Parts: sequence; structure tokens; C-alpha cells
Amino acid sequence: MTNNCNHSDPTVFASKEYLTFSSPISAIKLQARLDTFLDDLTKSLKHNGCLLIGHIKGLVSTRDKGHLMFSVTSFTTDAHFKGTMAGSLKQAELTINVIVYG
Repeated sequence: MTNNCNHSDPTVFASKEYLTFSSPISAIKLQARLDTFLDDLTKSLKHNGCLLIGHIKGLVSTRDKGHLMFSVTSFTTDAHFKGTMAGSLKQAELTINVIVYG
């Protein structure tokens, strides 16, 4: 994401990606990987001049294993997760929406 505006203008990003794992991954491990990804993303945003996180929200869903919603609203708080996923996953759909300032 790049932003050529001043800090009062938002930068918006949205994407839907289809994830396929080479070997099944547990729901617990997927959440841990999402947590690491979100931590790395917020650190990178701050390092590159982001001043404020409006929100980073998303959904990981599967056809038959449930769903997991996530959100981050500041540099100083951990990601929040809600929802349930069961068993091991081979595929999932990731939707992410990001609004940041700076």
C-alpha cells in the first residue's frame, strides 16, 4: 500500500484470496499464523510512516470447517479473533479490509 496524501486522508486496501495448504493445517495453527501475519503487517505499516490504523479486519472461511473473524485497531493491541474453526484445513478463503492513515 502506498499513500501520496497527507495523514488525514485514508489509504484503503481490500482483497480476497484463496488459500491452499500443501498439507492440512490445524485451526489453532492457522490462527497463530494469522496472528503473526497481522503483527508483521502492523509493524511494517508503522515503520513505513503509518500514523493511525482505522481498522484491519478480515474473515477466513471454509465450506465445512467454520470461520474465523479477526480485527486490529491500533499498533499497541493484539489482534482480536472471533468464530470457530474445527479440525484440519486444506483450503480456506481469506478476505481482508484495511484502512490506515499516514
